[in-house]
Amino acid sequence: MATALAAAILSDPNNTILKQAAYDDAHSKLLTQTSTAADRFSDYAKNKQEYTGRLTYGFSQINSTTNPMAVPKGAEVLLETRLPYLDSTERRWVLATTGLPSGYPVLDDAEGWGRLNLFAAADGYGAFASDVTVTMDAYKGGFNALDRWRNDISGIGKLTKEGTGTLKLQGNNTYSGGTQIDGGTLEGNSETAFGSGDVANNGGTLIKNVSGKMTIGGNYTQAAGGTLELKLSSNHDLLEIKGVVKPDGKLRLNFSNNYVPDNGVVTIITHGKDQRNGQFSSVDAVGLPSQYKVKVIYNSDSIQLAVDTAAPSGSSGYTGISLDSSNYSWAIKAIDALASKGIIQGTSDKTFSPGTKISRADMVVLLVRALNLKAEFTSNFSDVNKSDYYYESLGIAKQLGLVNGMEENIFDPKKEITREDLMVLCVRALKLSGNYAQGNVADLSKFADSTKIAPYAVEGVASLVKLGIVEGSDNGINPLGTATRAEAAVIIYRMMNMK
Repeated sequence: MATALAAAILSDPNNTILKQAAYDDAHSKLLTQTSTAADRFSDYAKNKQEYTGRLTYGFSQINSTTNPMAVPKGAEVLLETRLPYLDSTERRWVLATTGLPSGYPVLDDAEGWGRLNLFAAADGYGAFASDVTVTMDAYKGGFNALDRWRNDISGIGKLTKEGTGTLKLQGNNTYSGGTQIDGGTLEGNSETAFGSGDVANNGGTLIKNVSGKMTIGGNYTQAAGGTLELKLSSNHDLLEIKGVVKPDGKLRLNFSNNYVPDNGVVTIITHGKDQRNGQFSSVDAVGLPSQYKVKVIYNSDSIQLAVDTAAPSGSSGYTGISLDSSNYSWAIKAIDALASKGIIQGTSDKTFSPGTKISRADMVVLLVRALNLKAEFTSNFSDVNKSDYYYESLGIAKQLGLVNGMEENIFDPKKEITREDLMVLCVRALKLSGNYAQGNVADLSKFADSTKIAPYAVEGVASLVKLGIVEGSDNGINPLGTATRAEAAVIIYRMMNMK
Protein backbone atom coordinates (compact mmCIF):
# COMPACT_ATOMS: atom_id res chain seq x y z
CA MET A 1 0.00 0.00 0.00
CA ALA A 2 2.85 2.37 0.81
CA THR A 3 4.44 1.70 -2.59
CA ALA A 4 1.11 2.24 -4.35
CA LEU A 5 0.55 5.53 -2.53
CA ALA A 6 4.05 6.75 -3.40
CA ALA A 7 3.45 5.98 -7.08
CA ALA A 8 0.07 7.71 -7.04
CA ILE A 9 1.52 10.86 -5.50
CA LEU A 10 4.43 10.98 -7.95
CA SER A 11 2.07 10.45 -10.90
CA ASP A 12 -0.40 13.17 -9.86
CA PRO A 13 -0.06 16.07 -12.36
CA ASN A 14 -0.93 18.49 -9.55
CA ASN A 15 2.43 17.56 -7.94
CA THR A 16 4.56 18.14 -11.05
CA ILE A 17 6.02 21.47 -9.91
CA LEU A 18 6.61 20.26 -6.36
CA LYS A 19 8.28 17.08 -7.63
CA GLN A 20 10.62 19.04 -9.90
CA ALA A 21 11.51 21.43 -7.05
CA ALA A 22 12.39 18.50 -4.80
CA TYR A 23 14.53 16.98 -7.56
CA ASP A 24 16.36 20.27 -8.15
CA ASP A 25 16.96 20.79 -4.42
CA ALA A 26 18.41 17.31 -4.07
CA HIS A 27 20.98 18.09 -6.75
CA SER A 28 21.80 21.67 -5.82
CA LYS A 29 21.91 21.16 -2.05
CA LEU A 30 22.40 17.51 -1.09
CA LEU A 31 24.77 16.42 -3.85
CA THR A 32 27.06 19.39 -3.29
CA GLN A 33 27.81 18.32 0.28
CA THR A 34 30.92 16.41 1.25
CA SER A 35 30.31 13.49 3.57
CA THR A 36 32.63 12.68 6.45
CA ALA A 37 30.65 9.80 7.96
CA ALA A 38 31.28 6.14 7.22
CA ASP A 39 29.07 4.76 4.46
CA ARG A 40 26.89 2.03 6.00
CA PHE A 41 25.64 0.98 2.58
CA SER A 42 28.87 0.45 0.67
CA ASP A 43 28.52 -3.36 0.66
CA TYR A 44 26.28 -4.11 -2.31
CA ALA A 45 25.87 -7.85 -1.63
CA LYS A 46 24.86 -7.19 1.96
CA ASN A 47 22.40 -4.51 0.92
CA LYS A 48 20.78 -6.86 -1.58
CA GLN A 49 20.48 -9.69 0.93
CA GLU A 50 18.97 -7.49 3.62
CA TYR A 51 16.56 -5.77 1.22
CA THR A 52 15.27 -9.06 -0.13
CA GLY A 53 14.90 -10.43 3.38
CA ARG A 54 12.76 -7.48 4.42
CA LEU A 55 10.80 -7.61 1.16
CA THR A 56 9.73 -11.24 1.68
CA TYR A 57 9.47 -11.04 5.47
CA GLY A 58 11.88 -13.98 5.53
CA PHE A 59 9.11 -16.41 4.53
CA SER A 60 9.39 -19.22 2.01
CA GLN A 61 7.10 -19.60 -0.98
CA ILE A 62 3.93 -21.54 -0.10
CA ASN A 63 1.77 -21.02 -3.22
CA SER A 64 2.37 -21.42 -6.96
CA THR A 65 5.81 -20.15 -7.97
CA THR A 66 5.06 -19.81 -11.71
CA ASN A 67 2.40 -17.11 -11.89
CA PRO A 68 3.35 -14.36 -14.40
CA MET A 69 4.41 -10.96 -13.08
CA ALA A 70 1.78 -8.22 -13.23
CA VAL A 71 3.07 -4.63 -13.21
CA PRO A 72 0.64 -2.26 -11.48
CA LYS A 73 -0.69 0.73 -13.36
CA GLY A 74 1.51 3.76 -12.77
CA ALA A 75 4.33 1.86 -11.06
CA GLU A 76 6.81 2.92 -13.75
CA VAL A 77 7.00 6.39 -12.19
CA LEU A 78 9.07 4.86 -9.37
CA LEU A 79 11.96 4.45 -11.83
CA GLU A 80 11.60 7.88 -13.42
CA THR A 81 14.80 9.33 -11.94
CA ARG A 82 16.71 6.05 -11.62
CA LEU A 83 16.37 5.14 -15.31
CA PRO A 84 15.78 8.55 -16.93
CA TYR A 85 16.91 7.42 -20.39
CA LEU A 86 14.09 4.84 -20.65
CA ASP A 87 10.47 5.67 -21.47
CA SER A 88 7.46 4.59 -19.43
CA THR A 89 6.89 1.38 -21.37
CA GLU A 90 10.54 0.38 -21.02
CA ARG A 91 10.48 1.03 -17.27
CA ARG A 92 7.43 -1.21 -16.98
CA TRP A 93 9.40 -3.97 -18.72
CA VAL A 94 12.22 -3.48 -16.21
CA LEU A 95 9.73 -3.93 -13.37
CA ALA A 96 8.19 -6.96 -15.09
CA THR A 97 11.53 -8.72 -15.56
CA THR A 98 12.86 -8.03 -12.07
CA GLY A 99 9.78 -8.77 -9.96
CA LEU A 100 9.72 -11.36 -7.21
CA PRO A 101 8.59 -14.87 -8.12
CA SER A 102 5.05 -15.65 -7.05
CA GLY A 103 4.14 -17.74 -4.03
CA TYR A 104 5.27 -15.64 -1.08
CA PRO A 105 2.70 -15.08 1.71
CA VAL A 106 0.86 -11.73 1.55
CA LEU A 107 2.68 -10.53 -1.59
CA ASP A 108 0.57 -12.13 -4.36
CA ASP A 109 -1.95 -9.28 -4.62
CA ALA A 110 -3.87 -9.04 -7.89
CA GLU A 111 -2.39 -5.68 -8.95
CA GLY A 112 1.22 -6.72 -8.39
CA TRP A 113 2.45 -4.15 -5.84
CA GLY A 114 3.68 -6.84 -3.46
CA ARG A 115 5.98 -8.44 -6.03
CA LEU A 116 7.78 -5.28 -7.17
CA ASN A 117 11.49 -5.49 -6.39
CA LEU A 118 12.83 -1.95 -6.69
CA PHE A 119 16.33 -2.95 -5.60
CA ALA A 120 16.57 -5.33 -8.56
CA ALA A 121 14.86 -2.85 -10.89
CA ALA A 122 17.52 -0.27 -10.06
CA ASP A 123 20.03 -2.64 -11.69
CA GLY A 124 18.29 -2.60 -15.07
CA TYR A 125 16.50 -5.28 -17.04
CA GLY A 126 16.31 -8.85 -15.81
CA ALA A 127 15.53 -10.09 -19.32
CA PHE A 128 15.06 -8.79 -22.86
CA ALA A 129 11.67 -10.17 -23.86
CA SER A 130 11.98 -8.19 -27.10
CA ASP A 131 14.49 -5.80 -28.65
CA VAL A 132 15.64 -2.97 -26.36
CA THR A 133 17.15 0.36 -27.46
CA VAL A 134 18.94 2.53 -24.89
CA THR A 135 19.54 6.16 -25.90
CA MET A 136 21.64 8.12 -23.40
CA ASP A 137 22.54 11.81 -23.41
CA ALA A 138 25.78 12.45 -21.52
CA TYR A 139 25.16 16.22 -21.59
CA LYS A 140 22.33 15.76 -19.08
CA GLY A 141 24.74 14.24 -16.54
CA GLY A 142 23.90 11.75 -13.80
CA PHE A 143 22.57 8.38 -14.94
CA ASN A 144 22.13 9.78 -18.45
CA ALA A 145 25.92 10.05 -18.67
CA LEU A 146 26.96 6.91 -16.80
CA ASP A 147 25.01 3.91 -15.57
CA ARG A 148 25.46 0.21 -14.93
CA TRP A 149 23.16 -2.79 -15.00
CA ARG A 150 24.18 -5.50 -12.54
CA ASN A 151 21.41 -8.02 -13.20
CA ASP A 152 21.95 -11.30 -15.05
CA ILE A 153 20.04 -10.53 -18.25
CA SER A 154 18.35 -13.39 -20.12
CA GLY A 155 15.78 -13.42 -22.94
CA ILE A 156 15.62 -13.52 -26.73
CA GLY A 157 15.80 -9.77 -27.36
CA LYS A 158 18.57 -7.59 -28.77
CA LEU A 159 20.27 -4.66 -27.03
CA THR A 160 21.05 -1.53 -29.06
CA LYS A 161 23.08 1.32 -27.51
CA GLU A 162 22.57 4.77 -29.07
CA GLY A 163 23.26 8.41 -28.24
CA THR A 164 26.15 9.30 -25.96
CA GLY A 165 27.01 8.34 -22.40
CA THR A 166 28.31 5.05 -21.02
CA LEU A 167 26.35 1.94 -20.05
CA LYS A 168 28.17 -0.82 -18.15
CA LEU A 169 26.93 -4.42 -18.20
CA GLN A 170 28.07 -6.33 -15.12
CA GLY A 171 25.87 -9.42 -15.01
CA ASN A 172 26.40 -12.96 -16.26
CA ASN A 173 24.21 -12.35 -19.29
CA THR A 174 22.65 -14.95 -21.58
CA TYR A 175 20.35 -12.86 -23.82
CA SER A 176 20.54 -14.23 -27.35
CA GLY A 177 19.29 -11.47 -29.66
CA GLY A 178 22.66 -9.79 -30.11
CA THR A 179 24.23 -6.46 -29.22
CA GLN A 180 24.60 -3.34 -31.35
CA ILE A 181 26.46 -0.11 -30.60
CA ASP A 182 25.47 2.89 -32.70
CA GLY A 183 26.73 5.61 -30.37
CA GLY A 184 28.32 6.28 -27.00
CA THR A 185 30.06 3.57 -24.97
CA LEU A 186 29.02 0.07 -23.98
CA GLU A 187 31.34 -1.49 -21.40
CA GLY A 188 31.45 -5.15 -20.45
CA ASN A 189 32.44 -5.99 -16.87
CA SER A 190 31.89 -9.76 -16.91
CA GLU A 191 32.92 -12.71 -19.07
CA THR A 192 29.51 -12.92 -20.77
CA ALA A 193 28.47 -9.27 -20.49
CA PHE A 194 27.26 -9.14 -24.12
CA GLY A 195 25.12 -12.26 -24.01
CA SER A 196 25.39 -15.17 -26.41
CA GLY A 197 24.65 -13.53 -29.77
CA ASP A 198 26.44 -11.44 -32.38
CA VAL A 199 27.95 -8.04 -31.57
CA ALA A 200 28.00 -5.20 -34.11
CA ASN A 201 29.85 -1.95 -33.42
CA ASN A 202 28.56 0.55 -35.97
CA GLY A 203 29.97 3.74 -34.53
CA GLY A 204 30.49 3.73 -30.79
CA THR A 205 33.02 2.35 -28.32
CA LEU A 206 32.90 -1.22 -27.03
CA ILE A 207 35.05 -1.80 -23.95
CA LYS A 208 36.27 -5.09 -22.52
CA ASN A 209 36.93 -4.24 -18.89
CA VAL A 210 37.27 -7.53 -17.08
CA SER A 211 40.32 -9.44 -15.90
CA GLY A 212 40.93 -12.60 -17.87
CA LYS A 213 38.67 -13.77 -20.69
CA MET A 214 35.57 -12.19 -22.16
CA THR A 215 33.49 -14.16 -24.67
CA ILE A 216 31.41 -12.96 -27.61
CA GLY A 217 29.19 -15.93 -28.40
CA GLY A 218 28.67 -15.14 -32.08
CA ASN A 219 30.29 -12.86 -34.66
CA TYR A 220 31.93 -9.47 -34.08
CA THR A 221 31.69 -6.76 -36.71
CA GLN A 222 33.18 -3.28 -36.35
CA ALA A 223 32.60 -0.44 -38.81
CA ALA A 224 35.09 2.29 -39.70
CA GLY A 225 33.65 4.64 -37.06
CA GLY A 226 33.79 2.12 -34.23
CA THR A 227 36.34 1.64 -31.45
CA LEU A 228 37.19 -1.56 -29.60
CA GLU A 229 38.98 -0.93 -26.30
CA LEU A 230 40.71 -3.78 -24.50
CA LYS A 231 41.90 -3.34 -20.91
CA LEU A 232 45.16 -5.28 -20.55
CA SER A 233 46.64 -6.00 -17.12
CA SER A 234 48.11 -9.50 -17.59
CA ASN A 235 48.95 -12.16 -20.19
CA HIS A 236 45.59 -13.79 -19.40
CA ASP A 237 43.43 -10.93 -20.74
CA LEU A 238 41.68 -12.19 -23.86
CA LEU A 239 38.66 -11.40 -26.03
CA GLU A 240 37.29 -14.70 -27.33
CA ILE A 241 35.08 -14.38 -30.42
CA LYS A 242 33.33 -17.67 -31.20
CA GLY A 243 32.48 -16.83 -34.81
CA VAL A 244 33.57 -14.47 -37.56
CA VAL A 245 35.43 -11.24 -36.86
CA LYS A 246 35.28 -8.29 -39.27
CA PRO A 247 37.54 -5.60 -37.77
CA ASP A 248 37.74 -2.00 -38.95
CA GLY A 249 38.02 1.34 -37.20
CA LYS A 250 40.15 1.77 -34.10
CA LEU A 251 41.67 -0.72 -31.67
CA ARG A 252 42.60 0.90 -28.38
CA LEU A 253 44.85 -1.03 -25.99
CA ASN A 254 44.60 0.26 -22.44
CA PHE A 255 47.50 -1.10 -20.39
CA SER A 256 47.16 -0.96 -16.59
CA ASN A 257 49.03 -1.97 -13.45
CA ASN A 258 52.37 -1.32 -15.19
CA TYR A 259 51.75 -4.38 -17.34
CA VAL A 260 54.08 -5.20 -20.23
CA PRO A 261 53.84 -8.66 -21.90
CA ASP A 262 56.52 -10.92 -20.41
CA ASN A 263 57.66 -12.55 -23.63
CA GLY A 264 57.00 -9.63 -25.94
CA VAL A 265 54.07 -11.33 -27.72
CA VAL A 266 50.59 -11.87 -26.29
CA THR A 267 47.31 -13.08 -27.80
CA ILE A 268 44.60 -10.46 -27.31
CA ILE A 269 41.79 -11.81 -29.54
CA THR A 270 40.86 -15.30 -30.73
CA HIS A 271 38.24 -16.11 -33.38
CA GLY A 272 37.03 -18.91 -35.63
CA LYS A 273 39.76 -20.42 -37.81
CA ASP A 274 40.09 -18.55 -41.13
CA GLN A 275 37.09 -16.45 -40.15
CA ARG A 276 38.59 -12.96 -40.15
CA ASN A 277 37.80 -10.42 -42.84
CA GLY A 278 39.74 -7.14 -42.65
CA GLN A 279 42.01 -5.36 -40.16
CA PHE A 280 41.75 -2.49 -37.72
CA SER A 281 42.54 0.80 -39.46
CA SER A 282 44.43 2.21 -36.47
CA VAL A 283 45.87 1.05 -33.15
CA ASP A 284 46.42 3.16 -30.02
CA ALA A 285 48.35 1.97 -26.97
CA VAL A 286 47.56 3.84 -23.75
CA GLY A 287 49.36 3.35 -20.45
CA LEU A 288 52.37 1.60 -21.93
CA PRO A 289 55.72 3.23 -21.07
CA SER A 290 56.83 5.46 -23.93
CA GLN A 291 59.92 3.44 -24.79
CA TYR A 292 57.84 0.45 -25.91
CA LYS A 293 56.37 0.03 -29.36
CA VAL A 294 53.49 -2.26 -30.32
CA LYS A 295 52.65 -4.14 -33.50
CA VAL A 296 49.48 -6.09 -34.25
CA ILE A 297 49.94 -9.58 -35.75
CA TYR A 298 47.00 -11.13 -37.64
CA ASN A 299 46.93 -14.94 -37.62
CA SER A 300 44.43 -17.44 -39.04
CA ASP A 301 42.59 -17.81 -35.74
CA SER A 302 43.91 -15.03 -33.51
CA ILE A 303 45.15 -11.47 -33.25
CA GLN A 304 48.34 -10.98 -31.30
CA LEU A 305 50.29 -8.04 -29.98
CA ALA A 306 54.05 -7.82 -30.31
CA VAL A 307 55.75 -5.46 -27.88
CA ASP A 308 59.29 -4.23 -28.44
CA THR A 309 60.92 -4.55 -25.01
CA ALA A 310 64.28 -3.01 -25.98
CA ALA A 311 63.86 -0.09 -23.65
CA PRO A 312 66.43 2.71 -23.90
CA SER A 313 67.53 4.48 -20.76
CA GLY A 314 67.42 8.20 -20.08
CA SER A 315 64.74 10.77 -20.73
CA SER A 316 61.04 9.99 -20.93
CA GLY A 317 61.01 10.77 -24.63
CA TYR A 318 57.96 13.04 -24.64
CA THR A 319 59.78 16.38 -24.85
CA GLY A 320 59.33 18.02 -28.23
CA ILE A 321 57.31 15.13 -29.70
CA SER A 322 53.71 16.15 -29.10
CA LEU A 323 54.34 19.30 -27.08
CA ASP A 324 53.76 22.48 -29.08
CA SER A 325 56.68 24.66 -28.01
CA SER A 326 54.67 27.84 -28.41
CA ASN A 327 51.75 26.65 -26.32
CA TYR A 328 53.26 24.20 -23.85
CA SER A 329 56.86 25.26 -23.39
CA TRP A 330 55.96 26.09 -19.78
CA ALA A 331 55.09 22.42 -19.15
CA ILE A 332 57.92 20.55 -20.90
CA LYS A 333 60.28 20.43 -17.92
CA ALA A 334 57.60 19.19 -15.55
CA ILE A 335 56.24 16.56 -17.95
CA ASP A 336 59.68 15.20 -18.77
CA ALA A 337 60.66 15.03 -15.09
CA LEU A 338 57.49 13.18 -14.06
CA ALA A 339 57.67 10.81 -17.04
CA SER A 340 61.27 9.87 -16.30
CA LYS A 341 60.24 8.91 -12.76
CA GLY A 342 57.33 6.78 -14.01
CA ILE A 343 54.76 9.06 -12.38
CA ILE A 344 53.02 10.12 -15.58
CA GLN A 345 52.67 8.35 -18.91
CA GLY A 346 51.84 9.39 -22.45
CA THR A 347 48.65 8.66 -24.35
CA SER A 348 50.72 6.60 -26.83
CA ASP A 349 54.36 5.77 -27.43
CA LYS A 350 54.99 9.11 -29.15
CA THR A 351 52.35 11.50 -27.81
CA PHE A 352 51.62 13.09 -24.46
CA SER A 353 48.48 15.11 -25.38
CA PRO A 354 49.14 18.02 -22.99
CA GLY A 355 45.89 19.80 -23.86
CA THR A 356 43.69 16.76 -23.18
CA LYS A 357 41.46 17.11 -20.12
CA ILE A 358 42.48 14.95 -17.18
CA SER A 359 39.99 12.69 -15.42
CA ARG A 360 39.23 12.51 -11.71
CA ALA A 361 40.81 9.06 -11.46
CA ASP A 362 43.98 10.00 -13.30
CA MET A 363 44.54 12.99 -11.03
CA VAL A 364 44.28 10.75 -7.97
CA VAL A 365 46.72 8.27 -9.53
CA LEU A 366 49.27 11.07 -10.08
CA LEU A 367 48.97 12.32 -6.50
CA VAL A 368 49.32 8.85 -4.99
CA ARG A 369 52.37 8.08 -7.12
CA ALA A 370 54.04 11.46 -6.75
CA LEU A 371 53.69 11.69 -2.98
CA ASN A 372 54.15 7.94 -2.45
CA LEU A 373 50.91 7.67 -0.47
CA LYS A 374 50.25 4.22 0.95
CA ALA A 375 47.49 2.59 2.97
CA GLU A 376 45.84 -0.79 3.45
CA PHE A 377 42.23 -0.75 2.22
CA THR A 378 39.40 -3.25 2.18
CA SER A 379 36.79 -1.36 0.15
CA ASN A 380 36.61 0.90 -2.85
CA PHE A 381 34.03 2.93 -4.74
CA SER A 382 31.22 0.92 -6.29
CA ASP A 383 31.98 2.17 -9.82
CA VAL A 384 35.65 1.13 -9.58
CA ASN A 385 36.58 -2.43 -10.61
CA LYS A 386 39.60 -4.42 -9.51
CA SER A 387 40.71 -4.59 -13.14
CA ASP A 388 40.85 -0.78 -13.47
CA TYR A 389 44.37 0.63 -13.56
CA TYR A 390 43.31 3.22 -10.96
CA TYR A 391 41.77 0.67 -8.54
CA GLU A 392 44.66 0.63 -6.06
CA SER A 393 45.23 4.40 -6.11
CA LEU A 394 41.56 5.15 -5.49
CA GLY A 395 41.40 2.55 -2.73
CA ILE A 396 44.38 4.16 -1.01
CA ALA A 397 42.98 7.66 -1.52
CA LYS A 398 39.59 6.67 -0.13
CA GLN A 399 41.12 5.01 2.91
CA LEU A 400 43.25 8.10 3.64
CA GLY A 401 40.32 10.50 3.20
CA LEU A 402 41.88 12.10 0.14
CA VAL A 403 38.66 11.51 -1.81
CA ASN A 404 35.08 11.02 -0.64
CA GLY A 405 33.16 10.34 -3.82
CA MET A 406 29.53 11.19 -4.44
CA GLU A 407 26.16 9.65 -3.71
CA GLU A 408 25.74 5.88 -3.45
CA ASN A 409 29.50 5.38 -3.05
CA ILE A 410 30.06 6.57 -6.63
CA PHE A 411 33.31 8.28 -7.66
CA ASP A 412 32.71 8.81 -11.40
CA PRO A 413 36.40 8.15 -12.18
CA LYS A 414 36.32 9.05 -15.88
CA LYS A 415 34.70 12.46 -15.43
CA GLU A 416 36.93 15.42 -16.25
CA ILE A 417 38.09 17.20 -13.10
CA THR A 418 37.58 20.93 -12.59
CA ARG A 419 40.49 23.13 -11.63
CA GLU A 420 39.02 23.90 -8.20
CA ASP A 421 38.43 20.22 -7.44
CA LEU A 422 41.95 19.43 -8.58
CA MET A 423 43.30 22.03 -6.16
CA VAL A 424 41.19 20.66 -3.31
CA LEU A 425 42.68 17.19 -3.90
CA CYS A 426 46.21 18.63 -4.01
CA VAL A 427 45.79 20.41 -0.69
CA ARG A 428 44.41 17.27 0.95
CA ALA A 429 47.41 15.36 -0.41
CA LEU A 430 49.82 17.97 0.94
CA LYS A 431 48.18 17.70 4.36
CA LEU A 432 48.68 13.93 4.29
CA SER A 433 52.34 14.38 3.37
CA GLY A 434 52.84 16.98 6.13
CA ASN A 435 53.89 19.78 3.76
CA TYR A 436 51.16 22.39 3.93
CA ALA A 437 50.49 26.06 4.60
CA GLN A 438 46.88 27.24 4.84
CA GLY A 439 45.73 30.12 2.68
CA ASN A 440 42.66 32.33 2.98
CA VAL A 441 40.43 34.61 0.95
CA ALA A 442 43.02 37.41 1.03
CA ASP A 443 45.37 35.25 -1.05
CA LEU A 444 42.77 35.26 -3.82
CA SER A 445 42.21 39.00 -4.01
CA LYS A 446 44.26 39.47 -7.17
CA PHE A 447 42.02 37.16 -9.21
CA ALA A 448 39.00 38.76 -10.87
CA ASP A 449 37.04 35.49 -10.89
CA SER A 450 37.72 34.45 -7.30
CA THR A 451 34.02 34.84 -6.41
CA LYS A 452 33.26 31.89 -8.68
CA ILE A 453 35.16 29.52 -6.41
CA ALA A 454 32.79 27.20 -4.52
CA PRO A 455 32.85 27.67 -0.73
CA TYR A 456 34.21 24.17 -0.15
CA ALA A 457 37.15 24.88 -2.47
CA VAL A 458 38.23 28.33 -1.22
CA GLU A 459 40.79 27.00 1.26
CA GLY A 460 42.30 24.60 -1.26
CA VAL A 461 42.66 27.16 -4.03
CA ALA A 462 43.97 29.83 -1.66
CA SER A 463 46.51 27.46 -0.12
CA LEU A 464 48.02 26.47 -3.47
CA VAL A 465 48.23 30.15 -4.43
CA LYS A 466 49.96 30.97 -1.14
CA LEU A 467 52.43 28.12 -1.65
CA GLY A 468 53.21 29.34 -5.17
CA ILE A 469 52.01 26.11 -6.74
CA VAL A 470 49.20 27.80 -8.67
CA GLU A 471 49.68 31.21 -10.25
CA GLY A 472 46.66 31.72 -12.48
CA SER A 473 46.76 33.61 -15.77
CA ASP A 474 45.30 36.79 -17.27
CA ASN A 475 44.20 37.99 -13.83
CA GLY A 476 42.09 34.86 -13.36
CA ILE A 477 42.19 31.49 -11.61
CA ASN A 478 39.46 29.81 -13.77
CA PRO A 479 38.10 27.60 -10.94
CA LEU A 480 35.27 26.05 -12.97
CA GLY A 481 37.37 25.20 -16.01
CA THR A 482 38.47 21.62 -16.57
CA ALA A 483 42.13 20.87 -15.94
CA THR A 484 44.47 19.61 -18.66
CA ARG A 485 47.18 16.97 -18.46
CA ALA A 486 49.83 19.68 -18.81
CA GLU A 487 48.39 21.75 -15.95
CA ALA A 488 48.19 18.69 -13.71
CA ALA A 489 51.80 17.77 -14.46
CA VAL A 490 53.09 21.26 -13.61
CA ILE A 491 51.16 21.37 -10.33
CA ILE A 492 52.38 17.90 -9.32
CA TYR A 493 55.95 18.83 -10.25
CA ARG A 494 55.83 21.98 -8.12
CA MET A 495 54.37 20.05 -5.18
CA MET A 496 57.21 17.54 -5.37
CA ASN A 497 59.81 20.30 -5.42
CA MET A 498 58.48 22.40 -2.54
CA LYS A 499 61.13 23.58 -0.12
